[in-house]
This record gives sequence, C-alpha cells and structure tokens, in this order.
Amino acid sequence: MAKFQLRFPTRDISYWAERYEYDETPILPIVSEVKRRGFLTKKDFRTACRWKTARSQSRCRENSSEFICAVTNCALSTPVEQLRIEVLTLLNGVSWPHSFGDPSFLPLGSLSNYGCSRALVPEDCSSGAI
Repeated sequence: MAKFQLRFPTRDISYWAERYEYDETPILPIVSEVKRRGFLTKKDFRTACRWKTARSQSRCRENSSEFICAVTNCALSTPVEQLRIEVLTLLNGVSWPHSFGDPSFLPLGSLSNYGCSRALVPEDCSSGAI
C-alpha cells in the first residue's frame, strides 16, 4: 500500500481547513437509515449524488436499484479501504474524485473530496503529481 505525505507543511493545515466548506445538511436525514440498512437505495444514492455534484445527475440515474444496492453494500461492509472506495466507481456518475473520502458519512460519504486527495502525494512519487 502506498504511503502518502502532505504537499504542504503541517502548520498550514488549519489555514486550508478553514477555507473548506462542507455542508452535510442535505444528506443527514438518510445517514442513520443507510448505516442501519447497510446499503443505499436508489433514492438515497440520488440524494447523495445531488449533494455532491449536479454535473453527473444524468449518469447517476442510469444505475439500477439492484446495482446500487449491491455496490454500496459491498462498499459499506468491507474492511478493505481500497475496495471500499474503488467499488463505488463502478456506479455510473461516480468517479475517483467523487468516491474518495470522508468516512464520516460512508465511503460514499464522500462521493467527493478531491481537494483533500490532491493535498497528498505518494511518498514514492518523485514528480509530486498524483
């Protein structure tokens, strides 16, 4: 597994954190039910997608209820972080920037923290680019 290091000094974390706005209000009503159930319904998935980005809505609608259930159940039940994130990219409308993430909601709880992922660089990456 790759190790990562910050692209900026740790003393700057507060500065960057204060500039980031993250409103979870739109998804808060579904969080406890999704955690209890262990997967997202199509309605839950669409709610999370609308919360994260308007651009991929048409692609998000292409996913069947069964596929959303199976993929999100896998993501929410696995202890393997790589699988938790990458399996979500099987869903239409979800890409790495949308599935990287903030574990406070789900792995989908992040259907997007690309800015956070860009703050990290693999230790073995000499170019500094991800």
